[in-house]
Amino acid sequence: MNWQKNIIRGFDDVCKVSTKKYLTLYNVKNVGEVIGNNERFLELYHEKYPYQIVSSSFNGYYERHNPVLEDIDSIVNISSDSVENNDWFNDKKVSLVHEKAGIEADLYTLNQLAANPKIIKTFKCDGSLYKAKEAKILIPRFTKILENLKAELLENDKKIFNYYYNIADDYDKEILKSKYKKFAILDNEYEIFQNSINNFVPHTQFMSVTLPFEEIRKYRAVLIKNEKPFKDVLTHFLEKSAYKDFLTIENKILLKEFIDSEYIYFNNNKYLENEVSALYSVVNEYQAMISKIYTDCKEELLNFQTRLEKP
Repeated sequence: MNWQKNIIRGFDDVCKVSTKKYLTLYNVKNVGEVIGNNERFLELYHEKYPYQIVSSSFNGYYERHNPVLEDIDSIVNISSDSVENNDWFNDKKVSLVHEKAGIEADLYTLNQLAANPKIIKTFKCDGSLYKAKEAKILIPRFTKILENLKAELLENDKKIFNYYYNIADDYDKEILKSKYKKFAILDNEYEIFQNSINNFVPHTQFMSVTLPFEEIRKYRAVLIKNEKPFKDVLTHFLEKSAYKDFLTIENKILLKEFIDSEYIYFNNNKYLENEVSALYSVVNEYQAMISKIYTDCKEELLNFQTRLEKP
């Protein structure tokens, strides 16, 4: 960055001001502490957002795949074939999970190219060269591949459930079904809550760059307008969703205070740092709540399955 220092007058001062603004906007603590190594950085990061490792008892099958089964009562199978463990977590099954993730990523890229064909001129797919505008002709083929992979994994998941269901006693059978039902509900709501973040956050990004006051007021008006649907989702999350039973008192207070707030974020030609900080804090914590509750419930289900095989 030496060339930048030579071109930008007051480079160091600009960096200091920008850093201070970033730390304030994102509510970053431990400001002033010199982090001299990666271990200290990870310690601080995991203190705020603990890292959760998915159970390793299934050959990595669940690392990128979730045990989601709708209407669990309808798939209960008590045949003796279901009791025999046919290795539903072998390398071939795990490869299906990775293939599915890869196809989903490809589909996302193809949809982006179809919607914005001017991003690039050409791209390669399966060894063939395509023009960007031709991305849309590949979407049906990749969609079909994805549907087939999902169907194959679903059948495998049904067999997995029936295996554990049939080796469980009557009491544990009900617990297992309950855990699958609870996780299916959380999974169904997860996309709603994640989308609420994805749709709302872009309206906050103007606060992280320097803009003329009139532009700030214009973007602020759009932000405040989009707060209403975001707060509606937060209210549902807090009061009616399956996630509400897992929220701590601190979680509830944070969400409720923001829902009831009437922040304006900018006044007298300057940002109201406490309001801006509160906004970023609630978005970050909301994201952490969704992820933690979802992962905890998944891990709880997988651990319960593991215990069912122990004598």
